Amino acid sequence: MRAAFFLAALALHARAGQPLLVISVDGLDQRYLKDCDRLGLKIPHMRRLMREGQWSEGVAGVVPTITWPSHTTILSGVDPTVHGIRSTSGSLPVSAKGDPP
Repeated sequence: MRAAFFLAALALHARAGQPLLVISVDGLDQRYLKDCDRLGLKIPHMRRLMREGQWSEGVAGVVPTITWPSHTTILSGVDPTVHGIRSTSGSLPVSAKGDPP
């Protein structure tokens, strides 16, 4: 699994031609970042990253709202029903033949 994330990150880096850093904060709804001024949030480091980098207002979470399925969706662009990662159990799904897909 870690190798898949690493390879996906390398592929994105090669395509972009410049370094890419993706920061994911578990449980942080993007609406808090969008409304951080109105909410009076004291998040100076996040504000700087938002100001000097890129961030997305259109992020929608996936179900289940668990780290591995969410991160796999971010990297693959497909829903957990397609990529098959539905938990953080650490075990791979097994096909009818008993082999990992």
